[in-house]
Amino acid sequence: MYEEDPQSSDEESPVPDANTCSSKELVKLFQQELSPGSEVAASLKRTCGLHISQSCDYSTLAVGLSRRELQLYRVREGGELALENGSLGRYESGIRGVSFFNGDPNSLACCTEAGDIYLYDVRSGSEVHRFEDTSEGRKKTMTACDINRNDRVLCASSEVQKNGDSYLLFFDVRERAYLGCYWECHSEDITHVRFHPTDPDMFASASVDGLTNVFDISKLTEDDAMQYCFNVETSIDAINWHTDPTGRDLVSCVTTTNELHLYDVESQDRVALFDREQITQSLRRTSSIDCNVVATHNDGNGSFFVLAGSNYNRGADCLRTLKYDNKCLLPDRSFGGNRQIVRASVYNERDQYLIATGEAGLITLWKCRDGSSEQNDGTVNSASKGLKQKLHLGDIIRKIWMLSVRRMPMGSSTSIITNEQLAEYAELTYLSKSEIIYILQKVLSLDGGRNFSLTKRFPEPEMVDLFPQLKHNPFRDRLLHVFSSENDDQFSFEDLLDLFSVLSEKCPLAVKATWAFQVYDFDNDNLISKEDIVELCDRITKHDLLESEEKGIIADLLLREIDLQNNGNIGEFEFVHAMCKMPEFRQTFSCRV
Repeated sequence: MYEEDPQSSDEESPVPDANTCSSKELVKLFQQELSPGSEVAASLKRTCGLHISQSCDYSTLAVGLSRRELQLYRVREGGELALENGSLGRYESGIRGVSFFNGDPNSLACCTEAGDIYLYDVRSGSEVHRFEDTSEGRKKTMTACDINRNDRVLCASSEVQKNGDSYLLFFDVRERAYLGCYWECHSEDITHVRFHPTDPDMFASASVDGLTNVFDISKLTEDDAMQYCFNVETSIDAINWHTDPTGRDLVSCVTTTNELHLYDVESQDRVALFDREQITQSLRRTSSIDCNVVATHNDGNGSFFVLAGSNYNRGADCLRTLKYDNKCLLPDRSFGGNRQIVRASVYNERDQYLIATGEAGLITLWKCRDGSSEQNDGTVNSASKGLKQKLHLGDIIRKIWMLSVRRMPMGSSTSIITNEQLAEYAELTYLSKSEIIYILQKVLSLDGGRNFSLTKRFPEPEMVDLFPQLKHNPFRDRLLHVFSSENDDQFSFEDLLDLFSVLSEKCPLAVKATWAFQVYDFDNDNLISKEDIVELCDRITKHDLLESEEKGIIADLLLREIDLQNNGNIGEFEFVHAMCKMPEFRQTFSCRV
């Protein structure tokens, strides 16, 4: 536990950590590089931010510090942080949980290790009640707390007590009364408790024993209340509720070893498992030892993301989010300007603010959406359009300058593209300037240069006829589908740059594999299935060199080697992971302009 002078266990013998790709590649993979919108220090003395909660109207933050202090901050319009109350609570023991009420932005609960649960009115800055349980003769050592959806029931969890039991304690908030406890559900310290975001009777708890239990607290007994149980088989640090696009309840579990487990509540099936090596690879970092999974957050549109980073260099080198999409963790956002190892965070779904605190005692706010990004419809979102990690070159360039549309004589390719534009294209692709000019000259021949613009779209058959590499490619239709920015059976000059940039031998292997996954996903379901592999074999062999049984054997072999989740399909992460271990893949997914 953190006390007066917190130290990170990861700082004792730092392992060198770095990005696995270039800065240019990171820009392509992560949609946004965000800078802090506001930052404040909790204290001039050394302290660590361990707990954070935001009010239901998003206007107030409560931060629990390792110095045993509870502070309030105002989140002003525009995202500016300002200290509201630097000493709302000061305690004899460490803070173990902080939670605002769900319907009242002025009510706040805080539990401490000594066994006290404080209720505050943040308007007056005063304590209005204190819960404790002495039914066993002494107060129990607390570990976490939460409040249910209708603000009627508060739950606090405990460590293992002297009698060998760990407790879930329930209190009636309105009546200021102790309701009872569960003590048979966990055999070790209970580490986290979370009520369901919409069902006031649904409740989950997690423990060092590896169990996540889901209860219906409307039932009369603990046995009847226990509804579901998941065994992660390792100590759990935090849990959270999510909902998939079909409305199913999911529970995520972040372990003390920085793994992420995801469970379907009703079926009790594990939906996905990401170990720290997989998460590190998704972050595009080299050292899994330094991987730090902070939390999961719902993003307000039926999906969620994982906030994770690196402990190397005290957390300053990497803080990023990974979006969960169909059993894969995809690069999402990168948070620049971070100056600490982050230990707690909240996400404002309405204004899209991420607020984090950690080992340097800083509270930092990043705006995940600003005026320019609200207007940007060019970035292709994987959740909405099914095209993962695809940021078209034209969308980047349109943010930098307005492309001019000029008339020019045939063959005068340099008259519609300036040296600055040409240099920018070369910087944003893996193509040389001469290759870019060659492609432009080819496209100009389609209309003789009349009414031409760099974004003008042409029918795909006309584009195919210009390039034998496409005309005779067995995956021609898939390449056109994946790289057409509008999916309208037409292609632009910039679409061609996207395509040939990825097919360039200079393109990093991980980038090639990411795009290849989309090409080989023939049914566009964001998975490569056995049927997709059979189709792949047919195209490579022109449908006449392999028997059905042979193709089935090949498909089964590939699934056995690549399907890390053992679910009968290959996800994007698994495909990229496998291809990056096959240097020869670079040659098979390349062609010269």
